[in-house]
Formats: sequence, structure tokens, C-alpha cells
Amino acid sequence: KMVQTYKAYNTFSETSEAKIVMLGAPSQIQSTTFKFQKPSKFFVQTSDPQSGTLSIYSDGTQVTIFGGRQNIFTRRDYAGSFVSTVRTYEKVAKEMLDMNITQILSPISFMTAGENGLREAKSFKFLGTKAVNGRTTNMVLSPVDLEWLTSIVGRQNFLPDKCQVKLYIDKETNLLIHSVIQFLWQSKVQRPGVKDKIVIQGMVLDEMHRNQVMDKPIDANVFRFAPQPGSKEVFRETR
Repeated sequence: KMVQTYKAYNTFSETSEAKIVMLGAPSQIQSTTFKFQKPSKFFVQTSDPQSGTLSIYSDGTQVTIFGGRQNIFTRRDYAGSFVSTVRTYEKVAKEMLDMNITQILSPISFMTAGENGLREAKSFKFLGTKAVNGRTTNMVLSPVDLEWLTSIVGRQNFLPDKCQVKLYIDKETNLLIHSVIQFLWQSKVQRPGVKDKIVIQGMVLDEMHRNQVMDKPIDANVFRFAPQPGSKEVFRETR
């Protein structure tokens, strides 16, 4: 019901704030603004102390990825469907700008979910209800999908440990209000001449979703990218 609800809206906007805790590192707060208009216009901007600001614009004909910290951007012609556009900008950002912008339990993740369900998790069970910010939510829990987790951490030797997703979904609107995703794993560190060592790695992402507005007009300029002063465009290599 949640996935179908997100897919049904003609326009949707929200803000969210995530607390990200990496093992062995200080926690950080990442804030996100998201706006969407069918069939393929969207704007998403994330900001955090480590990566700076990353903005993605799609005006329906072209997708632009802008890294605020580096003050660089790259453009791609519209790649077809909304799903293929999202997969394209995720790939381009990693290859050209060295930015990992895989969507995790976001409206984009839900809107691009296929028949097999979410990429992040697929085997949810109902835990009951809970009040979150004055709204009654349905709590559901699932193990993290291992194929998806492998795509995040890389194809290394690792043993998943306590990898799970918990969602708090508004009982009235079917919108996501709160999500907690935890992935911890044990990996083997191999060094020449040194006995193999097992280390525990992972992170916890705790995110709240707010200011959700559905099927209201959105200014078209929101989806258009205007280069910042001094910004540099990174072009696709051609042979």
C-alpha cells in the first residue's frame, strides 16, 4: 500500500532529516529536500558535513547532477522512464563525480520499486502500531536484502550481522514517517605476513520525514538547473 500510494501521486514534495552513525566515526546529520512531478520531473538535494551539498535536477528532458563542495556538474539527456533516469544518475555520479547517491528508503526508492518490491528489503512482517509525532503508524520489520547490501558495501568477503529495516508508516495516509535501517557485518582483513583479522563494520541510518505535500502545483523552475558562479561542467568522454 505504501509503494502504490507514492506511485499514484502526480506531484509530491517533502523534507527529511537522517542521523547517520558509522561504526568508529562521529554521527552526522543529513538533510534532504525532494520534489517530484509526473512523469519525470524531480529535484532532490542532500546536505551533510562530510559530502557537502549534492543536487539533482530533472526537467523532463535533461538530468543535471551538481556537487556543491566541488562546484562541478554534469548533464545527461533524459534516459527514458523515471526508473531508468534514476539508475542513470546513480551510475554517472559514482563514475564521474565519485559520489555514492544510491537512494535508501526514500520516495524515489518507493516510486521506482519493481514488482519484486523494494531494493532495500523484501520480507516485511507487521509489529503493531506506534504513535510518531502525533500520527498513528504501522510498524513493519524486514531483514536487509543481501543482494542490495552487497551492491552497497562491495563484493568482499563479509558476514551480515543484524542487518534490518524498520518502517513506521502512517496508518491513514500510507506515507513513510520514520525509518531505521541498520547494517552491520563482519569482514576479514587480509595482510601479507599477518594473521587474518575479523572486523565489524556498518552503520545505522535513522530518518524522519516531514512537510509532505501531495498533488499540489510545483513551480517548474524548481526542476531546472542554473550553473553557480565559477562552477565547472564535467563532460562525458567520447571516443
